[in-house]
Amino acid sequence: MESRGYFTKSVPDYFPDWVDRATVPKRGGTVTHALANHAATLVYLAGQNAVTPHVWLSRADRPRRPDRLILDFDPSDGGFADVRAAARAAGDRLREAGLVPYAVAPYAPRARPEAPVAAPLHWEELAERTLKPDRWTVASIAQRIDDEGDPWTGMGRRARSLPQPTADDPAPKG
Repeated sequence: MESRGYFTKSVPDYFPDWVDRATVPKRGGTVTHALANHAATLVYLAGQNAVTPHVWLSRADRPRRPDRLILDFDPSDGGFADVRAAARAAGDRLREAGLVPYAVAPYAPRARPEAPVAAPLHWEELAERTLKPDRWTVASIAQRIDDEGDPWTGMGRRARSLPQPTADDPAPKG
């Protein structure tokens, strides 16, 4: 029997005190998130049926100053070629700005049959027509890393600040 899932952001009262937390503002109040700063916390969250943890883009002590920019091209039930093309186009724009693109939050399992894993890619893999959103699963991802290595290795050494806009830059659209 298949049922709809759910998500929760705020730490329930019954979580143990050793699970690190961060309380941040949200529209109409605050929300307290669990911080998976330790392997024990990840194990605890798995025991709570947490399937897909989301990666923060900033540090808990400065939530409005992100350290990373993630464009999440989450695939739907079809049109994955369009997703690959959009990711390549975004990567091209980031390179034009002097940045080095990397695609997805690493190794997050999805709550879908076979437990597919959001796996970081080597940039050239986006050109592969055989690439599918369920290509790697919790059962196959370790072999992928053994065979290909972790595409995010060295990412921190390539980090750059976004370029400051100049008077010649066009105004943002939207």
